[in-house]
Amino acid sequence: MIKIRLDRVNASNRTHLYYLADQGVSQKERYSGLAHVTEHACLIDGGRFGFDHFRWGCTCLSHMILYYETKHDMQWINKIKQQIGDSTIISPQSVEMAKAEVMEESRLLKSKTRLNEKLVRFVTEGRITDFAMGEPSEIRKIRYQDVREYWEYLNGCHHFYEVPFRSRQDVESAFQHILQSHPLSGKDFICDFVRNKSCDDYLILSQAETCTLKIYFQIPPLTGKADYVKKAFLECYLQRLFNLNLQINVSFEDKFFSRSEKYVLMTVPGVLKKKVEFILSEMRVCVAERSCFADMQSQYSEFMDNIIQAIAQENTLDSINKYQNWLIYRKPYFTQGDIVPVRSLSRDIFVVIKYILNEGVKVVVTSSGS
Repeated sequence: MIKIRLDRVNASNRTHLYYLADQGVSQKERYSGLAHVTEHACLIDGGRFGFDHFRWGCTCLSHMILYYETKHDMQWINKIKQQIGDSTIISPQSVEMAKAEVMEESRLLKSKTRLNEKLVRFVTEGRITDFAMGEPSEIRKIRYQDVREYWEYLNGCHHFYEVPFRSRQDVESAFQHILQSHPLSGKDFICDFVRNKSCDDYLILSQAETCTLKIYFQIPPLTGKADYVKKAFLECYLQRLFNLNLQINVSFEDKFFSRSEKYVLMTVPGVLKKKVEFILSEMRVCVAERSCFADMQSQYSEFMDNIIQAIAQENTLDSINKYQNWLIYRKPYFTQGDIVPVRSLSRDIFVVIKYILNEGVKVVVTSSGS
């Protein structure tokens, strides 16, 4: 998900310029933090930064986002587009300034970054060891030519998407054109899958009496939109099941660390530390004994109505996120026409429930409220 101020992205009285750089799966940075420095270099604009010139960026393992926005200064937006196109957005001066910014960011966020990296290594069982923030010792080595070569790699491999917009309709039109120009095959729905151990693993990050559980389920291979509907429905169904039978309020979200490391994160707040394993056992028993197909069917119709309503109420940010997730992670997006084929629920939903019950999970015990 993109974390930009919603009032800016959804404002139709402003001009927005959004770039998505797909960093690929095989390109390894010459220096740790090279992509991060490249992002910062693209956001430095010779001191021209006022109330009407907003810039924002984000670097992840799989992609980079650049975002520019103004209300009145179209000349500035056109200048950015030109500089992005001819690569003059990056200069020796901007690279040095970017290195200093990233080094300072690394210093300020060192504790939080190390904690997040520890969590990712734990959840992925060490399959992810490189991180976007970068190591200060490596960042110091980065030179202008390194950044230029990395920038040319992103542009030369057709991984770079430009979306200028003022409204959600502009976003839809731009992304449809992108998808027509760069069609993705159906096989891209299937993600790599590394089965975790059959037992649960725990990472204790808090010794407080009351804590929050973050439970990670690795997403198995999903082969189409119907599978994603089942997944979304089960998340809603389990929320209700746990609330009614255990008086536990849980939330679900997708956590994609990379193309192949995809998880569902179930968060359970307000758990007594001494009951962590007991709560997890109770939740499994609840799923095994309380899951009822007739009950599921009665809820499914309402769930689908809510999906249709959500599609109809999409805003600009929703549209950007759904296309971004499709291009980067191959998570399918839905239109009204996609709903008709999945209006009924079949009993093979219990295959997914069996997976939930039998698969070992990664449990991170954090401080309450985190």
